[in-house]
Amino acid sequence: MAEIKKIKKNSITLSKSVTYNGVEYTELDFDFEKLTGADGMSIEAELQAQGIAVLVESVTGPYLARMAIRACKQPIGVDIFDNMALNDYVSIKGMAKSFLLKSN
Repeated sequence: MAEIKKIKKNSITLSKSVTYNGVEYTELDFDFEKLTGADGMSIEAELQAQGIAVLVESVTGPYLARMAIRACKQPIGVDIFDNMALNDYVSIKGMAKSFLLKSN
């Protein structure tokens, strides 16, 4: 039987552990409230430098991913998603999206 991941408010138990910089993670915690407008502008500038347009933050996957990384309490970078299970990646982006939508 497949393991079911658990999502608690602002944290996720990963369905499959992921190793990043030699550390194995089974759970990630987020503090979206700590993000500021400076974070948003920095994310937009980073994506624009890569040729990625940000029309609507709450539906732009790369924006949501980078937003979640900045909100993450563990010291990780966006490249952690390269080896993460797809369902966990989508769930984390969903957490960021939910934060933005509840803020509107």
